[in-house]
Amino acid sequence: MNRRRSNYLRWANAIADLPDCHALFPDLPEDCFPYMFPLHIAHPDPYFYWLKHLGVPVWRWDEMAVSNCQVANEYRHHLLHLACHQSLTDQQMNWMIATVQKTLRLPFPGDR
Repeated sequence: MNRRRSNYLRWANAIADLPDCHALFPDLPEDCFPYMFPLHIAHPDPYFYWLKHLGVPVWRWDEMAVSNCQVANEYRHHLLHLACHQSLTDQQMNWMIATVQKTLRLPFPGDR
């Protein structure tokens, strides 16, 4: 459980200075040990697809959160789920973090 929390906090620190995204929950209660890191991203397309193509284990609720609820509709595409579970190695976490950082620093194609 502590490894999950540690990985979550690594993600929070790693994305803190990235443009157009933020941790949904930057701080955790002491008794919280998440399995996934929820990253809210301003421009999910094309970044989500780029991350998937690079092999980053990233998910979102495309079909699951179909709803009349404005928040659910926002999160369907803009909330990315990044792995932070306890079985990830340091090497895997380092690779995922580096890949996400590099990808999310690429300019948004609409800004050219």
